[in-house]
Amino acid sequence: MRRTFSLIVLGFLLLVAAGLRIYHLDYKSLSIDETIGTYYAMEPVPRIFIMTINDVHPPLFYLIHHFWIRVFGQTESALRSISILFALASLIVLYKVTQRLFSSSAALFSVLLLAISPWHIWVSQNARSNSMLLFLVLLSTYCFIRLLQTPAKRWFIFYGIVTLAALLTHYFAFMIWISQSIFVAGMSATLRKPESGWWQTQFAVGLGYTIWLPFMISQFLTKTRPMYKTFSIRFIETLFNYLNPYAAVASTTLFAIGVAMMIVLSGYGLYRIRRFYFNGAAIGPIKIMRNESTVLTLGFMLAILANVFMALYFDLSRTLPILLHHLLINAPTIYANSVKPYHLEQLHSLRTSFLLAAAINAIGLIGQRILSKYHFTRIALSADTRQPSYFHYFAVMMVAPLLLAGLFSLKSPYLLLRNMVILLPFYIMILAFAVTQLKLVPRLVIASSICLLGMLSYAHFERWYCKDDWRSVALTLHNNLGSNEVVLLDHLFAKKPLYYYGIESHRPLRRSELPKFLHELKGDLWILRSYQNDWCVVDSIDKYLIPDGEWSFQGSTNPDDLFPIEGLIKLYHFRLGTNPSFSIPPIASSPQAQSLCPISLSNSDSTVTMRMIAPKIKRN
Repeated sequence: MRRTFSLIVLGFLLLVAAGLRIYHLDYKSLSIDETIGTYYAMEPVPRIFIMTINDVHPPLFYLIHHFWIRVFGQTESALRSISILFALASLIVLYKVTQRLFSSSAALFSVLLLAISPWHIWVSQNARSNSMLLFLVLLSTYCFIRLLQTPAKRWFIFYGIVTLAALLTHYFAFMIWISQSIFVAGMSATLRKPESGWWQTQFAVGLGYTIWLPFMISQFLTKTRPMYKTFSIRFIETLFNYLNPYAAVASTTLFAIGVAMMIVLSGYGLYRIRRFYFNGAAIGPIKIMRNESTVLTLGFMLAILANVFMALYFDLSRTLPILLHHLLINAPTIYANSVKPYHLEQLHSLRTSFLLAAAINAIGLIGQRILSKYHFTRIALSADTRQPSYFHYFAVMMVAPLLLAGLFSLKSPYLLLRNMVILLPFYIMILAFAVTQLKLVPRLVIASSICLLGMLSYAHFERWYCKDDWRSVALTLHNNLGSNEVVLLDHLFAKKPLYYYGIESHRPLRRSELPKFLHELKGDLWILRSYQNDWCVVDSIDKYLIPDGEWSFQGSTNPDDLFPIEGLIKLYHFRLGTNPSFSIPPIASSPQAQSLCPISLSNSDSTVTMRMIAPKIKRN
């Protein structure tokens, strides 16, 4: 009876969660990142792999999204609905994880907290890989908890498959994978026994990831963008606010009450969790069959040979024409002539990347062979053996990913709040457990207060968690753009959402061609300022042109801002004066400004993001 009641409540919460995520699903414009991912997913499967090599993400989500688009279409709702599906599946897995760790009541309350979380709703309405990543991380966590409690071989297999899928979805999954290994390593030291089954599984996951390892290394070597956020007290404070349902509350008083309540609850939850242990936790004591060890050994040897062969074969004179053929054949206008200087830099780095991947596989082979020399038997733990507590587990899973992300962000842009959303379920489980440890009356009061804060957040949902309003930008251009007029973009990526909304572009101009082109203009000039930065290729152009109109749109300073600023995106219209003259300033010296230059087959001449715009709106 109790189980039936829990399932009924769970079903009701899933309906509430679905309603909150479906509501206004297509109300917000697609963001730049969403349109970039969409055009990757729209490509044929072979080209998705090739284009993803020059991206900063693994290809699995693009591949799944590709088949989703083929079935459901390219509308905003269709593109984002896949994230809602993964979000609802995450709620179910969160219920199972929390139920296994604590109780059914804690599981239901954790589902409620995730269902009303404004941050998770935003992720669920985003056509990106974060929702799928969160689902796979939770599923990996469930398998991890199961093999902690009952070390059966099937849970090692399930864990390995799910973890590999997470690693092929988003690089931030590495933070969770490494954190789990840190916890197991600490448990091994405490129990003084080798966790053989666990490490053998990790070698298998690493071997499976070999298919993408060289390209990940290449991206890490060449994608050297600075962080959008710095690891600071301010970042931790913002992250803590986003983890809670009060984050979008407009009232300063209610916001302060929410902060105090959540700090007390999370501290109380961690204090009470100290008394819970993984009963009978014994990951290591399972027998590893000789044939399994042999398969891993042969797999690592083949991976080494394959990577060495690719390093020797990967001569640009041989491979570049093949890559260009797959990249450009029948490509839409948005990708025509889309090989940039940093693309060639990454192609050059692939030979080194294959050699480094071969070295990593060699290290894996040595480690696996050393591990296989041990004699594994089932060990009976004595009753007084101190098992690892839930406190240690949650401390590692909350702190280690954050520190690892900050470390890796020194090289690549991983310290983004949208990636930190995978910490949300661990934090929610702590809160849910804390609330269920209270007596009935305080429990009801606290639970009602949390739900009320979440509802007050939704009252300002129109303003909070919105996206850059590219739809309105494209509509304005469509209604006002003349046939002989030119639009100048200050940011390379601005062309992606404009193309999705029907504003197509011709080939860009080389920088050396710009003065001549401006003097030959037969119509007016439009300038789109989409970011507050110094990447604009033409400076003080109003000195030479006559201002004739200005439009402001909602926008954000970077892809991680969840509070867009009204008027940050601006569209200027200029009329040509008599005998205008133009000065072209030098290219900005920052690495990002140089890398975001332009789409051109030639990398010998700098180009600018100038587009001839055709007044056409996409019809879905």
